[in-house]
Amino acid sequence: MATEFYIMFRIHYYHKVDIEVNYVALGNKIREVRNVRGYTQEDLGNIIDMTPNYLSRLECARTKISLPTLLKITRALNTSVDYLLSEDLHIEPAQGEVLNLLSGCSEKDIDFILKVLKTTVTALKEYENR
Repeated sequence: MATEFYIMFRIHYYHKVDIEVNYVALGNKIREVRNVRGYTQEDLGNIIDMTPNYLSRLECARTKISLPTLLKITRALNTSVDYLLSEDLHIEPAQGEVLNLLSGCSEKDIDFILKVLKTTVTALKEYENR
């Protein structure tokens, strides 16, 4: 298993991929997640030690974001880089509410909640199929 992972990693690592970042979409996604979390630009700026003006420039794509800044933002917003970079994923209101509820939970709590959710979904499907 470890060998398979290493081989897969090396294939992806050495494979040249040309990717262009859509900074407008990225800025929009940062704004979307920030709003869902209930943060103002000032709130987020205080968390990651950046000015609201700088965050505004990132969200409006007037400034290109650095990788360290992107990582700080993803940690502060409790999201992932791949989510922010994928243009076709959007947060529905109910998903945003779930994310807000989970943002204050520990990893252990989230594991427990996931088990409960899986059990609930399985029971719901069984009930619907009766």
